[in-house]
Amino acid sequence: MAGTPPSTKPDTIDVRTLRADHVGSLLRGETLKALRAQLMPMAEAVLIRAKKPAQLIAAEDDAVRDAVRLQEAAGLQVVTDGELRRGSYYADFLRSIDGIEVSRNNSRVTFVDGTKTGTIGAHAKIRLPAGGVTVDDFKFLKAATKVTAKMTLPSPLHGQYLQDRHPRGGAYTDHDEFWADFTKAYRNEIALLGQAGCTYVQFDDTTFVRLCDPKHAQLLKDDGDTPEAALKRWVAIMNECMKDRPAGMTIGVHFCRGNGAGGAWVSQGGYGPIAQIVFNTLNADRLLLEYDSERAGGFEPLRHVDPDKVAVLGLVTTKNANLESADLLQRRIEEASKFVPLERLALSPQCGFASGAAGGQMGLDMEDKKLRRVTEVAHAVWGSA
Repeated sequence: MAGTPPSTKPDTIDVRTLRADHVGSLLRGETLKALRAQLMPMAEAVLIRAKKPAQLIAAEDDAVRDAVRLQEAAGLQVVTDGELRRGSYYADFLRSIDGIEVSRNNSRVTFVDGTKTGTIGAHAKIRLPAGGVTVDDFKFLKAATKVTAKMTLPSPLHGQYLQDRHPRGGAYTDHDEFWADFTKAYRNEIALLGQAGCTYVQFDDTTFVRLCDPKHAQLLKDDGDTPEAALKRWVAIMNECMKDRPAGMTIGVHFCRGNGAGGAWVSQGGYGPIAQIVFNTLNADRLLLEYDSERAGGFEPLRHVDPDKVAVLGLVTTKNANLESADLLQRRIEEASKFVPLERLALSPQCGFASGAAGGQMGLDMEDKKLRRVTEVAHAVWGSA
């Protein structure tokens, strides 16, 4: 496909010292949303360029260039493509993997507005398509930016809450075979991204934090499971995906309580029930943690964060258009530093600005102000973004 050629320029920063971050998705323009709805309805959306209409790719390319300019102008030293090529932060990627099926609104887990979450399964044996899923999109992003390009991937646990021991779909009868093939697809994607020059990959996960919520923990117990066993199982799955990462690649995991229509969420509760196991044994370098409301609890569980990890505090909300004051953010960072040294903390919005094509809870102007506030405070606290 036509587009900006891949870049061979080196990254300009050490991602491990990054102080200002953001989760990934950005608001989509109305023209792009309308074009995607016309040319690639959400139920059919994939990320593989060869399967997209050329007109849509051209519009996405222009939108990504604009998103890069927005992020760089805000002072960010790492940028994403805004997930502007996706109708959903997770479904397009998963649907692009051979064998995976994505089902909507068929789970026992619901948002607070009553909307059901989706599940995934396998209609055939799972295999990463030749060339990967996000690799071409990453190459375009890397060539379009002067700073570090980050690629975001949905967690392999997505859609598997209460199903991870018994995956849906008719292609697998053996639990271990399903996860062996699924995690292999992720390892291959990460390897291809590394070959393309990617130094920062982020997983977006909604599963771990459900066990911070007694309601969801009870659902698991009703299925004959235990939270401790589930957490260890899920950590093992994630670690299997990361185990062959290229040298020099940073991996982050964003812990999300749900970012649905109107700011709807799925779970609530502080990190205490998961912190000791997850913050210590998950082999990620950066933990992007939602901390924008009382639903996330206090900072005390941060004492369990492994000394080799950075805790990225999601203090700036994407769920409403109120701009947080710099003083408030600095006070909250100071409070968190009682449990994790300041040199192992960073700042970000709590979630993406538009997890799906429908958009978010604010306009482009406020999105810009919030990103600028993140970098402003990062400079004030750490001296750099």
